[in-house]
Amino acid sequence: MRKKLFALVLSILFLLCSFTLSDPVISHATENLPSRIINVVYDDSGSMINNGKLVDTWCQAKYSMEVFAAMLGNNDTMNVYVMSDYDGGAMSAPPRLTLKGSSGAETNVNQVHSMLTAAGNTPFNAVRKAYDDLTRMQGDEKWLVILTDGAFEDGAFTNQQVEEYLGQKAQDINVMFLSMGADGAVIKSDDAKNIFFEKAQSNDQILNKITQICTRIFNSNKLEVDVNSGEFSFDIPMSEFVVFAQGESVNISGITDSGGNKISYDKAPVKVKYSDKPSSRGYADFIVDDKLNGSLATFSGDFSPGVYKVDAGNAKTVEVYYKPNVEIMMYLVGQEGQEVPYTDGVRAGDYTVKFGFVKAGTSEPVAESSLLGNVQYAASLDFNNGQQTQECSNGSKVTIQEGKYHIDAAASYLKYNSVATHIDFDVFRDKELQIEAVDIPEYTLTSDGFADADKPMVFKATLEGQPIPASIWTDFPDPVITLPDNFFGDDRVQFVAEKGADPGTFNVYPRLKGEKPVKDLYRNIDYLLTETHSVDKSTWYGESGATFVLNDTRPWWEQHFGTFIRLICLGVLALIILGYVPGFKKYLPKKLKKLPSIECESKTGAHKQWKANGRFTKNRLSTMVPYVAERGTIKFTPRGVSGAASLSVKATGSNKMEITNTKSYVGKTNITFNGQPIEKESRRKMVVTAGLRVGFETRDAIYNCSLNR
Repeated sequence: MRKKLFALVLSILFLLCSFTLSDPVISHATENLPSRIINVVYDDSGSMINNGKLVDTWCQAKYSMEVFAAMLGNNDTMNVYVMSDYDGGAMSAPPRLTLKGSSGAETNVNQVHSMLTAAGNTPFNAVRKAYDDLTRMQGDEKWLVILTDGAFEDGAFTNQQVEEYLGQKAQDINVMFLSMGADGAVIKSDDAKNIFFEKAQSNDQILNKITQICTRIFNSNKLEVDVNSGEFSFDIPMSEFVVFAQGESVNISGITDSGGNKISYDKAPVKVKYSDKPSSRGYADFIVDDKLNGSLATFSGDFSPGVYKVDAGNAKTVEVYYKPNVEIMMYLVGQEGQEVPYTDGVRAGDYTVKFGFVKAGTSEPVAESSLLGNVQYAASLDFNNGQQTQECSNGSKVTIQEGKYHIDAAASYLKYNSVATHIDFDVFRDKELQIEAVDIPEYTLTSDGFADADKPMVFKATLEGQPIPASIWTDFPDPVITLPDNFFGDDRVQFVAEKGADPGTFNVYPRLKGEKPVKDLYRNIDYLLTETHSVDKSTWYGESGATFVLNDTRPWWEQHFGTFIRLICLGVLALIILGYVPGFKKYLPKKLKKLPSIECESKTGAHKQWKANGRFTKNRLSTMVPYVAERGTIKFTPRGVSGAASLSVKATGSNKMEITNTKSYVGKTNITFNGQPIEKESRRKMVVTAGLRVGFETRDAIYNCSLNR
């Protein structure tokens, strides 16, 4: 039944939506509500009032029918079959009451409340009549509801016979049997056949049983409510709440949201309550269950997820029924997992179908929630007005082609609730331009520039093998030229690319970067011509590589002037580097120690001996300048000892050096070189090695300095 209903709704919505093809658009969803036929068999027999003792079962049954009348939806119909109308084998009597949900809860409740019947017998024919009528009635759901103490024809129709009769019912009819009173009949529930049984032995139980029955019959979506605090919560947007509170003197004053704001009901709550008269026959003694009171209030609006609170004073039970504020959405998911927005146009390709809910009237996604129940999705994908159709479910793989698409999508949730939508959108496909070079001339370069610069390099473009229409060609932009790199001076030539007069042609002209060629070598240049054009939302793209061919007729020196200058620079650099090569530059002996060792011996007392250090320092400038011999100074006496000038040395090559300040030591017998002083008449250059030993003697001590250790 459920699948048939969903298929029927989907088919009708698809038919309606097929007349609405336009620019890319997503319609607001339409909602389908089920129609119910509820045939209630009301036991008005005397046993409901007095079964040997006074009982208030009649009051519970009447109250139950008032609740059913208050819960009817706009598409619901409730027929009341009174048992006393079928005494003596009668089967022709019509329902005592026919209530339409569209008449309004208050009107329907008043009709039930004011109904009085003659308390007679409990003929099972009333059940047969209500069932037979139900088989001929049309509705999405059919319910046979039996309210009785179960004593059919004074027990002539046993519990087992009732079970056998109901077990043979049609598959599309549901049964709810409410047995009231301690002595009421008991049958077995059979959920597989949609036969449900509830028993209320006392008036304390009837309140809870009524809410359980309403939830099942009206397929109501119920939220859990803390009866002590009145709090309830939900995680999806809601559009309507129906609050059903029961208890003595119960009063529903409103709902409070999570921000403390008070929400009032749309109209005054509908009251349901006990009846104070059991029958038109006027029983002298009867019991009234004055604890049977209830109130139903409807709250409509845009309710965001959160924690809310029902303000219902004196409530013994509180039920909150809800209506989600959702619409269906079908998404196309690309291969990289991205959802494609329809309003931006859809690119042709392979997609995965994904369904979901959004908040009604928006594109805001609604997360999966148990409050939506078991959701079923279906969609039909129509290409180019019926040229091709495809049925889709969640996770279907689809290939979208270039053209116009129409989607009809529907979802059923919470059993009989369903929503549908339709989407119209265009699909575009990126197209490839085939571009080839058809005329690439050789250009001549003179000292004044290009001799034939006005002759173009010509390219021809086609679209997927077909000529480009003239009407489209007018909108094409000029192509773009890209050079691979500029390392070899390719930027000295620039290219001007433009669209030709004939559809599909491109002309490329070479231009010098300056007024005249630079005095350097020009080369053949590889380049890439690309063309990108947008048509609606698709992109047409193509590229072609070519080589700019050049015949350079300038004198050799103009062509290679830059190379000549570069060679000169390289030669100068080589000469500078050569100035640091040993042989071209003389370096001081490598064995010279930075801190040469000095042996010291006193000339007085015990002739004490010790060691000290001198210092060798290079002249930095002489080291840095090429071709210049290294120079330096060597202090050969300990720190604090004066009377002897430091050696000034200059490299002579072959690990030797010249002492350039020998005049400072001429004729000084207390300064010796390898044990010999410099005589006064000596004028020769003194060239030594790093093995030189310099001696220096004072009145108090003798110092001998070895330069290489």
